[in-house]
Amino acid sequence: TMSRKTLFNKICKEFGINMMEQAHSLTSLEKVGMTRSAPVEEQEAHYQRMCVITSAYTCAWYCKQHGSIKRPFVITHGTGLLEELKEAGITDYFANVDEEGQPKAEFAEPVSAANIQHIIKQAPNVDAIIIGWAVSLSVLTIAVAENYIRWNEEACAESDGTTGGRLPIITCSTDLGGIVGRCGSADEEHPAPHFRGRKVRVMG
Repeated sequence: TMSRKTLFNKICKEFGINMMEQAHSLTSLEKVGMTRSAPVEEQEAHYQRMCVITSAYTCAWYCKQHGSIKRPFVITHGTGLLEELKEAGITDYFANVDEEGQPKAEFAEPVSAANIQHIIKQAPNVDAIIIGWAVSLSVLTIAVAENYIRWNEEACAESDGTTGGRLPIITCSTDLGGIVGRCGSADEEHPAPHFRGRKVRVMG
């Protein structure tokens, strides 16, 4: 789940497309009173905000428009989704990764009542579940999300709506899975030749 900045850099550097020379990019500069003589860093920041859209950005935009989402539980990897949430003013999130985008060790533990409670105690008042692309999704992470949802619904029912409630569940895209590569290569020995070149799929 990339931030706009990461995707912009990927387009420019990995794919060799100079976004700053595109006609629509130059037009967008003019609309905000900026010229090509402005510092490159300022131009890049403008293009990232105005000319690039990612699922992380639209998710953060939706949460901001929703108005009541302030403390989401975020399931993701990397920093893209966290960066966009912060850009939208949502900083009190609780995630399964740290600020460097690395998986938190506690989410790799076995599923148990003690481990679920230990994690939820760190952020008992989440008000939404946000699901991004997660390459190290653990069973414990799913269990934590499930209990956030169920405990809030049960508390709401028992208190006639004075506590808890239905947590919004927000996904960053409709993808059910993704492709992380292809199996082997033409010049590589493979124990199952009929699998060579096939897409390596993972759960989204």
